[in-house]
This record gives sequence, C-alpha cells and structure tokens, in this order.
Amino acid sequence: QFTKTYLLQHPLEKVYTYWISSNTLVPPVIKIEIEPWVGGIYRLNLIGNAVMEGKFFQVSNNKALSYSWQWVGDEEITQVDVQFHVHESGTEVQIKHGEFLTEQSLHQHAQGWDNYIKGFRAFLKSK
Repeated sequence: QFTKTYLLQHPLEKVYTYWISSNTLVPPVIKIEIEPWVGGIYRLNLIGNAVMEGKFFQVSNNKALSYSWQWVGDEEITQVDVQFHVHESGTEVQIKHGEFLTEQSLHQHAQGWDNYIKGFRAFLKSK
C-alpha cells in the first residue's frame, strides 16, 4: 500500500464537494457516477472503454471517505481511504490506497493519483 498527501489551495468544503460530485470530470474520465453514502457506488468511465467500479464503506462529510476500487475485468480489488484536513493554505488530502496484488499495480496507481490530482487542481481552479 502507499500513502500520498496533497495540498490543494481551495477550501475544504469545495474540495470535498467536487471530490464526490458526478459532475467532476478529470481526463481521462469521461463519465462518473457517484452515490456518496455507505453502500453507494463509485463508477468511473475512462477514454478507451476502461471502467473502474467501487462501493463506499465509509462516508464522513468533509472528513473522510473509504471505498473499494476495481477495474472491470480485473480480479484485483483494492481499497482507497481519503482524509480531508483544513490547512492554512487550503485543504490537505491524504490518500491511502492498498491491497494491491503486484508491485506494478501499486506503482501504476500511485502515478495515477499524481495525474488525477494534477487534473483535479486544474478542475478546481476553473470553478
């Protein structure tokens, strides 16, 4: 597993609201469905027909999220834990992602989060 911490220069409520919004499209995502409650779904449709699906285990508004993460057609099911903290410069987001079957998968997902946060920053800036 890995843990990554990112600082986003936006208020916590804004970061959290867009994190769980079905309207937050950060390339390569082309469609997203989010039901932000325990047992609700998290589904990302990406360019090239890749689909990631998950279910929420924990939803603590403006504080924390926990959900499963599985690429459709792949046997690997991982878990994502996200914590949101107020920071003097905005919001600190800590992502813990684990239960990978291979080191390669771990590294790909770690890089994927870096790319996502870069796009999420640009998305937030446009709002």
